[in-house]
This record gives sequence, structure tokens and C-alpha cells, in this order.
Amino acid sequence: GSIPLLFALGRRFYGAKAGLIAAACLAVSPSHIWLAQGVRPNALMELLVVVSMYAVARGCSERHRGWLALAGAANFGLAWSYFFGLLFIMAEFVYVALFWFDGGADLKKWRRTTLAWWAANTTICLSPYLWLRSHMEQVHSAADDFFMRLPSPREALFTFFGYDAAMTTEPFLYQGQTWEFLGQRIGQDLLQLHGFFDWAVVLFSVSATAGVIAFLTYSLLSERRREAFLARREALFPLFVLFVPMAAMLTLSLLWRPCILPRYSSYCSFSLYMFIGWLIARATPKPARFLLALALAMTYAYQISVSLPATTRTDWRSAARLLQQRAAPGDLILLRGMILSDQMLGLYGGLPAPVLLVPSYRSACERIARHLEANPDQNAWVLLEDFVYRFPPANEFERALHAMNLAWNREDIAGMNGIRAYEITRMPGKAIGSPTAIAAETDYEAVLRTLALDISDGAARESVLTALNRAIDMPFYPGPFHLMKLSLFLTAEGHPDLGEAVARTCLRIRERYVMGWLALAIALGTQNRLEEMTAAFEQMHAFDATGLSRAYEAAALALFKHHDTAEGQKRLDEMAGTGFFVPTALSRAAGNLP
Repeated sequence: GSIPLLFALGRRFYGAKAGLIAAACLAVSPSHIWLAQGVRPNALMELLVVVSMYAVARGCSERHRGWLALAGAANFGLAWSYFFGLLFIMAEFVYVALFWFDGGADLKKWRRTTLAWWAANTTICLSPYLWLRSHMEQVHSAADDFFMRLPSPREALFTFFGYDAAMTTEPFLYQGQTWEFLGQRIGQDLLQLHGFFDWAVVLFSVSATAGVIAFLTYSLLSERRREAFLARREALFPLFVLFVPMAAMLTLSLLWRPCILPRYSSYCSFSLYMFIGWLIARATPKPARFLLALALAMTYAYQISVSLPATTRTDWRSAARLLQQRAAPGDLILLRGMILSDQMLGLYGGLPAPVLLVPSYRSACERIARHLEANPDQNAWVLLEDFVYRFPPANEFERALHAMNLAWNREDIAGMNGIRAYEITRMPGKAIGSPTAIAAETDYEAVLRTLALDISDGAARESVLTALNRAIDMPFYPGPFHLMKLSLFLTAEGHPDLGEAVARTCLRIRERYVMGWLALAIALGTQNRLEEMTAAFEQMHAFDATGLSRAYEAAALALFKHHDTAEGQKRLDEMAGTGFFVPTALSRAAGNLP
């Protein structure tokens, strides 16, 4: 729906040719295609944006309350579907203000309409906070969103003007895949050109934006100003949609926390597409127009060649197929990745064994050793999912396997989060060795300081550091979310006392954090401190506005109080089947960890 509406907008503001080119850019945009295929609300947000823009443009030019009411309805959906959509509504406020002095004979009536529209949309913008107020304590802190940072000038330029510069703007998604029929050599040569074509996207966008600004400025200065202003002001609307959210995001990033990502302001690209359409449509002479259109077509053809053939999601399907074909019942399957990755892989079904999430290379090595010692005829599988977290180098894991007299085959699965799949077996005729120390990316002294653990006894300190090495080997970030994860992993690794300490530190930072209370309850239940566990769950219920916490309590009671692993496992399976996060610590209590 956004494509034909963008054509209508472009035609209204800059002419039919400009609208057609803008719609074509949106139709082949690699970033918009990627967002539309996912579970993010961008596709809905963008549709509501173009509906609202068109309705406001018609409502202001025709002084028609019905169009303004339609814009208000679209804005209501926008405010409740995407937080950063509110920045677009700010741009509309600025645009509507241009018509304050232009009501003709009914100026007073128009001003009353304008004030009513502003008031209604202000209420719409504020309305989500009635719901958000009770949920903000569950949102990641700035320390948790460690990968969000202020962009460099170059990154900011590509974020706002190079939305479709695939491999530069989104290097995490597009990691160097193109059409297979080109062959390896030609394909690699093509990929090497991405810098040139990515800068071409930026050049088109910046040149077109500058051209529109220059044209409107010249029109205002070269004609009688009021008449020119009245005639050209609709063309200002896309400029507001581009620059007002941009300025707001920069301000929020400086005064609050970094929040600049291309997908947060994807609707801003609509303005750029219309500007590019205007630039090509107005180019003279005709050969220049043809060359600009050809250059744009070549630029987008290149972007499509590095985006459509690419695996831009984590390829769990291929990982599941590998396990279905080569793993045997009874094999150990471990996964090192995101907090829900084990459940994502399990959704494909038909796996020969449960998928168990492990937090570190050391944990994986220790579990592999125990499994192969007890089951010498079986294999172990480890899937490492790269994400924004910085794991220790893969060769550290391979070095540890070699030191333990284990052999492995490795298969790399390309995708947004690449997967490295290891099939691990015993070396013939050799005993399995003990896991050796594995270099970690963690500052363990910082962890101890955060937990306020001052351990002077050398043996006790070494014991705590060993436990931490089992639970975390990536950089440590002291936000509530990462402390909650660390607590659950420590409990799953057999250190519920440390898990409790970490959970209490998490709750000191944010008392109303629901998942922090869950981590504390599980740590207490694992230590058989059932009354304290029940009290922790009561606190969790008090702060949980969703009511989902009851499911966790039911599973914990079955496992820790009634020692009914069958009922507990049934509860965990139900939770996993409905998309719940299932903590590894509960899986351990159900007997699923070796």
C-alpha cells in the first residue's frame, strides 16, 4: 500500500514523473524489503506515515476537516505501533503551522480547526505514555544497549542520506553475498565495488535534497515572496519529514541516550525518494535526464545484487537441516548465541535431541567432556551464533577442543548472525582431557566491583572467578538486562549463590525489573529456599503488568517444590511453544542439562 501512496504524494508535491521514480525507489529498496519481511512494525508505520502525509496535505490545502480527521486516525495508529513515529507527527505540526495565516474569509474558523487538530494530535502523542509508564522499568537501560552509540559524521551521513547503501549502512545484514551464477571471482570483484555504489546513493540523496532546497529558496527570493510561499509550501512538507525527525533523534541521542538507527526513521527515506524523482524529472537537457535515470537504475541494480541473494536472517533452517541429517538421537546439542536462539532453532522440529543454551566456551567444553565420557559412542554438536556480542576468537574454542583430545568438523552457515556448526567426537585411543583455560573478553574485576564482592581469600576468589568464567566470557555490561542474564547463567552452571548475588545487584539498580525478580526466584528455588522464592515471585507479580509471570511460578513450583520434573517439563514446553523465554536454569532443574 505504501508504494502507490508514495506515488500519489510525489505527484502532488513534485509532479507525476517524480512520484513514479519515488515509488520505484521504494519498490526496489533493499532496506525496506528487509524490514517488510520481518516482525518489526516498520511496514505498518510507513503505510500510516504516507496516509497521514497525504491526508494532511489535502486537509490543509482544501481546508477540509475530513482529511485532517483521517490524518489524526493514522497518527493514532502510528503512535501506538511505533515509538519513533511520534517524531514524524512533530514534522506535521510544523507543516500545519504554515497555514495559520491562510484561512481566507474563514480565517477564525480555520484557526479553530488547526488548534483542535494540534490538541487532538498532542493527546494522541501522549496517550501511549499512559501504558508506557507502567512498562518503562522493563525497557533496556543505556548500559544494556551497549551497541547503541553516537554515530561518527560518516555513519550519520549514511544513516540519514544513504538508507539504501546496503553494505555500508547495514554491514551486519549484508556480509558479502551476491548472485551465485556470477561465479566466485566475478562475484568478489562485484562486491569490491560496494563503496563506490554506496557513495552513489548518498550523492543522489544529498544532491537531490540540496536541489529542492535551492529551488524553493530561489522561488521565494525571485518572485513576490508571499505568493511564491503560498504556491510552493506543499513542497516543503517532505523537507520537514526529513529534517525534523533527524534533528529530534540527534537531540535525544545527545541529551538522553543514543537512538540513531536507519530503521528508527525509515519513513524519512520517502522524502529522499521524492527529491531524487524531482531531480531527475527536472533535469535538462533530455540526455542529462536519461543519464541520471540510468545512473540511478545502475545504483539500485547493484544494491539489489548484494541484498536479494544474501541470507539476511540467521539461517536456522539450514542449521536444523544439518542436525536432522547428521546428528543422532542421544547426541548432545549445545548452542551459544542470543537468549532465545535455542527456541528459534527448536521451532523447526525434528531435531534428534533438545537444544541447550550455553553461556561460554568453557561451559560448552565441560559439558562436551562429561557427555562424551558417559557416552563414548555418541557425538556432541556446538552451534556458535555470532551477534553484536564480542565472543572470544573461535580458534580459542578449537584450541581447547584439541587440548581435550577431541576432534571436530566445522561447517559455516552464512547469514545475518552467522552460525559456526561443530561436530565433535573423541580422538581414537585418547582419553578426554580436562578443559584448559580459555581467553575471555570479560573484565572479571569489573564484575566483582559491580557485585561489591571483596574476596580476600585466594582460594575463594579463584572459585568465584572460575564460576564467572563458566557464565560469561564476552564483555560485561552492568545494565539490569545483562545482570539478569548473568544471574540465570550462573544458576544454570551450578552456582545459585552467585546467581542470587547478581540478581540482588540487578534489583538494587532497578527494583521494579520483572526479569530480575525471576532470576532471583530461580536462584532461591535452586537453593531450596522455597519461602523466599515464593516471596520473590510475589514481587514479580506485583510489577508485572502482563500477567505472564504466573506461568514461570507454576513451572518453578513444579520443579523446586513438588519435584515433579514431568509436570515442570510440560510447563516449560508450553511456555516455549507460545514464545516465552525459557531460562536455562529451569531446563537444568527439569534434568535437560548434562
